[in-house]
Amino acid sequence: MKQIFIVLALVLTCSTMFAKQPQRPNSYNYQRGVEALVEGEVATGIDYLNKEIEENPKNGYAHGWIAAARASQSEYGAALTAVNKAMQYISKKDVEYTSWAYSMRANIYLELEDTVAALKDFNQAIKINPSNEDYFESRGDILFNQGKYEEANKDYEHIISLNPGSVIGYMGLGRNLKEQGEYEKAIELFSYVIKIHPEYSSGYSFRAEVYLKQKRYNEAADDILTALDIDEDRKAYYLLITEYTDPTTLNLLKGKFQIKKTKEPNNVYWSYYYGLVLENNRLFRDAIEQYQACKRINASTLFDEQIAYCYSKMGDFGRALEYVNYAIAVDSTDADYYEQRANIYGEMGNRAKAIEDLTKYIEFYPEYSYAYYRRGWYKHLDLQHEAAIEDFNLSIMLDSTYNYAYDGRGRSYLALGKTDLANADFEKILSFDTIPSTNSCAPSAYHFLGNDSLAINFIRRTLREDSTANYDAACTFALANQVDSAVFYLRKAFENGFVRLHHISVDMDFDAIRNDERFISLVEEYTQKIQEANNNNSNDSSTEERVVEVPFTAANGVTKVNCTINGLPLNFVFDTGASDVTISQVEANFMFKNGYLSEKDIVGKQHYQTADGNISVGTVINLNSINFGGLSLNNIRASVVQSQNAPLLLGQSVLQRLGKIEIDNSQRILKITTKQ
Repeated sequence: MKQIFIVLALVLTCSTMFAKQPQRPNSYNYQRGVEALVEGEVATGIDYLNKEIEENPKNGYAHGWIAAARASQSEYGAALTAVNKAMQYISKKDVEYTSWAYSMRANIYLELEDTVAALKDFNQAIKINPSNEDYFESRGDILFNQGKYEEANKDYEHIISLNPGSVIGYMGLGRNLKEQGEYEKAIELFSYVIKIHPEYSSGYSFRAEVYLKQKRYNEAADDILTALDIDEDRKAYYLLITEYTDPTTLNLLKGKFQIKKTKEPNNVYWSYYYGLVLENNRLFRDAIEQYQACKRINASTLFDEQIAYCYSKMGDFGRALEYVNYAIAVDSTDADYYEQRANIYGEMGNRAKAIEDLTKYIEFYPEYSYAYYRRGWYKHLDLQHEAAIEDFNLSIMLDSTYNYAYDGRGRSYLALGKTDLANADFEKILSFDTIPSTNSCAPSAYHFLGNDSLAINFIRRTLREDSTANYDAACTFALANQVDSAVFYLRKAFENGFVRLHHISVDMDFDAIRNDERFISLVEEYTQKIQEANNNNSNDSSTEERVVEVPFTAANGVTKVNCTINGLPLNFVFDTGASDVTISQVEANFMFKNGYLSEKDIVGKQHYQTADGNISVGTVINLNSINFGGLSLNNIRASVVQSQNAPLLLGQSVLQRLGKIEIDNSQRILKITTKQ
């Protein structure tokens, strides 16, 4: 929930500040406390409000705001105590705040999964203040989740009676109809929402969901793309990557995205979203092409991260490492890059580097249980069992139900001969890891406790629930020394895209069958296939490196290179110290007035022309092409600045797209190693 309780309180304050209300407190500590909470300074706000309560212990409003602050920090016990005091001291005549206190307590109960108490409080809030549509929405949502559609409909209909222009009531009714299989009626309601509020993305994404129920993939795709275009709608994104999973629907999407990219060539998200769809369908090479297209528009390291991920899923960890190294070189403050690189190093067998990167990641996120587990696992593989146990302990301290941490610690205890401690960990796993899934450690726990039959029974149940659990099945059968079954499921894992060859080589689950010819033959077969596939990818002529030599001139400490910008002969200042691309106002105006720039190249949101037709300083423009030394860069964003000595300053946001750059001052040549 985080800030939602404070936001709700702020909305209440704004909506009632001009209404005639009972006298509310205006003391210094109270006002400062509320201001601090509104600005997100929760600890400061609570301090001021506590001072207020010390002086005025019956200030129910202060108790209410403290309740909101505590709830925003997930301190629900303290929040309940505070809201109960608020309800005790706030005047019953203050309808707005009294009903708000009940609604806040209801939301706290929802966080505690007590829907009975929550419903009771929402009922009371509505009784006190029947004109607040938010309370009807909240109660309607609870009833919807309980499958009480008719009762929920009454709340949504009441919202419409209070505010006929509100989309919430119509959305609620439409959602209920969808759940009841009344698809055409649901579409009618969502279509009405779109008519009254065409910029409300949920109208499109919910209608798309119904279209998909009817297998109307074409209409659904149009709605999904519209919703994404409006505000990157999360439901639309989920539908996009989960519902378009066969050649026919993928081909349909390809056409839709191609049209979007043609109409909006500078919108990076169309290639990005299509790349995510392809990635989700394990079409990693095609996804990489889309992310490369993104990089040509925007040099964000986000796309390097995605490319690295795709290469990892293809088993090409060398190339994955190149891209994640580049991402880290550009932005060393993004912790996720270190975690990604740690995984890559691990798959390449460089556990020391993996441990080093996970240590950096933990410096960013010291309360992330998985990072300690993963670092502990690499230490376990390096036979650093005592150090591994320390990390597993930290992982368990942060998440007492993290089964993999118990599994890792149990294995380390076994390696140290501490069987009793190991068995305690395996028994712990079995006490809560009871639902068959690919994330279960129960089969290995059963094995180490000496019961392979239960381990095999569990993994068979898992396979019935999830047919992709082939690698886990291979491990379980290998632990039980059932070679034929282990090899059978390992082959299926390979066929489904498993490429972690080094992981297999160090996975102790296979130790019992590692010298069996059937196992050796299978691993060799797929090692060759994966390597051949990656070699073919590496031999793609479109990605071969080449060295380009570009002459430059230098004067007064400035390095200049001849170029053409949108066909206009100019030059740019080569500046490795600058972060962005800038163009002078003088040159921008000349290009605009002479046809080298057009209105469609203006991408900034502010007004871009002054009264005399000039482009204003601060405008962001798109340079369609920059050519120099045989190299071509397309769709370069540039900011218009006050007139400078050079018309274009090329900073790191573009230079990083070129590749390795060396400056030969003796010959006045830039040597650029590029894959263009």
